[in-house]
Amino acid sequence: MQPSVLPISPRVYLPSLRDLACAALALGLSLWAVAAAPMVTAGQRTLAGVDQGELLLGELNCIACHGGGEGLSRRLASKQPPALGEAGARLTPQFLRAFLTNPHAEKPGTTMPDVLATLPAREKTEVVEDLMHYLASLGEADAGPAIAAEPFKLEQGKRLYHSVGCVTCHEPFEPPTGASAIPAGLKETSVPLGNLAHKTTVRELVKFLIDPLKTRPSGRMPAMNLSEAEATAIAIYLLREQAPGLADPTQMERLAGIRFHYFETTRQPTQPAGDAGIIAEFADSYPGHLSADARDRIRLASSGTTGKFGIEEREREDFYAFLFDGYLSVPADGDYTFYTLSDDGSRLYINGELVVNNDGEHGETEKSGKITLTKGDHAIRVTFFENAGGEALRVSWQGPGFRKQEIPGGVLAHMGQAMKPTGAIEFAVDATKATRGRAHFQQQGCANCHGIPDHGPALLAAFRQKNFAELNSPEAGCLADQPQGAAVNYHLSAAQRAALRQTVANRVALEQPLPDKLRIKHTLARLDCYACHYRDAEGGPVEARRGYFRMSGEADLGDEGRMPPHLTGVGAKLNAAWLQELLSKGTKVRPYMATRMPVFGEANIGHLAAAFASADGGDEPDRPVLASIEDAKFGRKLVGSAGLSCIACHDFGEFKSLGIPALNLTQMTRRLRKEWFHQYLINPFALRPGTRMPSFWPDGQAVNNEVFNGHTDRQIDAIWAFLSRGELASPPDGLIQGQWEIVAETEPVIYRHFIEGAGTRAIGVGYPEKANLAWDANEMRLAMIWHGPFIDASMHRQGRGQGFAGPLGHNVVKFAEGPPIALMDEANAPWPAETGLTAGFRMQGYQFDDLMRPSFRYGFQGVQVVDQPVPVPGVIDATFKRTLTFTSERPPGNLWFRAATGADIIPTANGEWTVDGRMRIKLPVTPGTPRVRKAGGQAELLVPVKFTNGQAELVQEIVW
Repeated sequence: MQPSVLPISPRVYLPSLRDLACAALALGLSLWAVAAAPMVTAGQRTLAGVDQGELLLGELNCIACHGGGEGLSRRLASKQPPALGEAGARLTPQFLRAFLTNPHAEKPGTTMPDVLATLPAREKTEVVEDLMHYLASLGEADAGPAIAAEPFKLEQGKRLYHSVGCVTCHEPFEPPTGASAIPAGLKETSVPLGNLAHKTTVRELVKFLIDPLKTRPSGRMPAMNLSEAEATAIAIYLLREQAPGLADPTQMERLAGIRFHYFETTRQPTQPAGDAGIIAEFADSYPGHLSADARDRIRLASSGTTGKFGIEEREREDFYAFLFDGYLSVPADGDYTFYTLSDDGSRLYINGELVVNNDGEHGETEKSGKITLTKGDHAIRVTFFENAGGEALRVSWQGPGFRKQEIPGGVLAHMGQAMKPTGAIEFAVDATKATRGRAHFQQQGCANCHGIPDHGPALLAAFRQKNFAELNSPEAGCLADQPQGAAVNYHLSAAQRAALRQTVANRVALEQPLPDKLRIKHTLARLDCYACHYRDAEGGPVEARRGYFRMSGEADLGDEGRMPPHLTGVGAKLNAAWLQELLSKGTKVRPYMATRMPVFGEANIGHLAAAFASADGGDEPDRPVLASIEDAKFGRKLVGSAGLSCIACHDFGEFKSLGIPALNLTQMTRRLRKEWFHQYLINPFALRPGTRMPSFWPDGQAVNNEVFNGHTDRQIDAIWAFLSRGELASPPDGLIQGQWEIVAETEPVIYRHFIEGAGTRAIGVGYPEKANLAWDANEMRLAMIWHGPFIDASMHRQGRGQGFAGPLGHNVVKFAEGPPIALMDEANAPWPAETGLTAGFRMQGYQFDDLMRPSFRYGFQGVQVVDQPVPVPGVIDATFKRTLTFTSERPPGNLWFRAATGADIIPTANGEWTVDGRMRIKLPVTPGTPRVRKAGGQAELLVPVKFTNGQAELVQEIVW
């Protein structure tokens, strides 16, 4: 059976040229002058003011044996060896034996010294055996069933490994995009992986990839924010030699039929399925446990095999999904067209490539895609989900020599092979040997680095070498040309040894703390941040690796879309809080960039945010922006299509840009310092050389002179004020396009249907002034107001017309649910929750004035209410003037009107109230004295309704 991946040759470990990399890159020595040595990424670049020997002291953890003061320890920030508390679960016995016997042969380039190198051969063999049993006793190996080798996961893992950032440090196994071969020299300059297939299992590698800091706390191997599904895919790829059938078809057990997994949803998704919807959750979450969010919505109900793609195995009619996975046997080389006909969404992948995208919630729809295939077997995956209504799934193909037909069962197969570590040996822990091994662990100095919690205090080493401050012969011990006696052998290159000797000889200089700028350099070098970023013209990706920085989407953003940003002046660019979050969580703000920001651990980078700010002048407070609500509206106009059209490139919240997918605008003020933002808008090229961001204020002069008469600072402040609302800000004009927009041209229009936020008996009103409202006829309340376009009725013009349509415009303000008026004997009584018919309210319809503007009428406890909102044109947006009249033959003396609610309601000097900083309320006519109170965790603006001759009037002006 011909696999869908290239054959993989067995790994052959020969002496490499890694010293050459260290020598040539770190100290400029001849390529052929050195032999195998520890691969230390911190020493790959010459950085001004950075002592390479000092970096090596930290990366080799020399003070673990030689000791040193607290100041030296803080300055070196030494790399801690892997935690061995669960070594027996994580590491195979065959690996432990080989690695302890000769670490540099098992993992060329390792920084683990050969601690036992000077022991006689026979004694060394016995010590290794005892240590192996001791380490194996520290954790219980997983006795669960082995993970199955899945072709789709293999392909997914290959893509992830070569795109999310793994190959910025580790060896790539595939050429970069558009290249025919892997660039020369990368193996020699990569952090070694060793023989992983010999070392561990898929399950243990998955745990490690998700949280490497648990095992390697120093952050040299950071977390990449991988989901369990992604980690599983990468683990299967890295351990692919554990399933020979993935590379050699003669060793694969080929079973007839396609594998399926049947899922059921516990509730209907709130959004149509897509890249972030339910179908992607299914496809990306199996094998492995589902994500926390997915567990709330879906469960794996059953698995099995079937002879064809279809939904016959379903156990309910609605809210379920299928995932099909296996091999497709292609009869001949050529072009093939694949089809999925489905209700609702489906996708079809070949060799990990999306060929047919028929996703989304829809009726019976067929879509197709073409791909060129070679004769033989190819990995195929189909995902399908059903919400409600009709359901269907049919998968077809056509190719050389045959017309379109449903894919027959005879060409479908799946693999029956488990992934198991290579070179397995018969092994059981011998308690006697384990006890002796524990003693060796102390006596040989292993515990100097690998302190192990051993049923009490950590194991401590039985000896210490001469203190670092007392070293008087830099050319002896571990730094000798041929280490002897108690010295350990790191297999240092001549260049590394020379650098270390020089630093030890001048060790007095290490007693002083590093200044911020130099400490930043040391940290970036130790964690190899320079592999992705440059700062102050130092570092940055080497040319041979640049091709592995990719975009995850189709848009062409050039280097801006694939290369990580530079760090020059980053302390003046980013808010300290955001920088801290970015460093500690790896928060992603560039979704188009495949490479991820790693998580190095707070203990390793916690100092960086403050150091960046201090070094770059970012510790000065920003100038406050004093912009009004109206200014922020002008900022919205500038961002929109009628202004500077920022949305032509930038995403905005959940909305995609009109063009290329640049950084999301709603995150700008959370990320950036105001002063940097101001200067960047005026001259983006000065702060980000090579950016395609244009300047709309060249030489500080505004291009748009309609807003604020072209006043540059005020325009930028207005944009900042608008963007400061973050995801609560209304989308700018031009971003939302209705498919069936209802437009109010010369007079108001009424739309009665299900409206999101206004209930099932909603009455929507769109006015020519582009101010709109929705009235809730169930609760007799003004439910919502907004500006701009009125409503998109397309949802209610197709199928069964189900669902709630939301406002099409912007500046949406939703008013509190519950009754608009209430009888309260005491002013501090809680506002009633009961409303509608059960509370005594009766909707009495609506009537129109001469301009066809509606007045809403309702009754409550003998009081007749007429509520007429009227739009008032404004400079940029209309406002509402709302007149309420109350009539009663027996007026109650305790009637209250709730004019507004919010987190904060603040009175202003001109007799207005500001609600949550985004809406102003004015009450020029009131039947009583308004008051603000706190109740139920929110502020309320209440007006007592005092009747005169059976009538009362209240006028409310709303500016938002």
